Amino acid sequence: MTPPTATTGPPPPDLTVDGAVAALLTHWSGYWPGWDLGPVADDVRQRLDAAARAWGLAGVAPLPDGHVALVCSATRAGRPVVVKVQPRGERVHPALSAEGDALAFWQPTGAVVPL
Repeated sequence: MTPPTATTGPPPPDLTVDGAVAALLTHWSGYWPGWDLGPVADDVRQRLDAAARAWGLAGVAPLPDGHVALVCSATRAGRPVVVKVQPRGERVHPALSAEGDALAFWQPTGAVVPL
């Protein structure tokens, strides 16, 4: 068997914000069948743009393999950061609502960089 190469393997993911949101739409349609997901996708893009402006983020680039949230790497004042934008409109799962508490817990260790 021949291992995959650049010409025979799967196509590379589209690591633009629009490409990442398009990939998320396929997951979202399974989570929320029958929903009009266009406004959800637009809201995620707009909130990412607003966060980037508010926090002075540069080099915002989606990280691959997301399933629910749009997760991007960026830099702020030369330091690497990660920004995560959850889609709104769904019932909040208890695990998602605890993320803020988890970040607050780990912040004193230096694992979480406040923006």
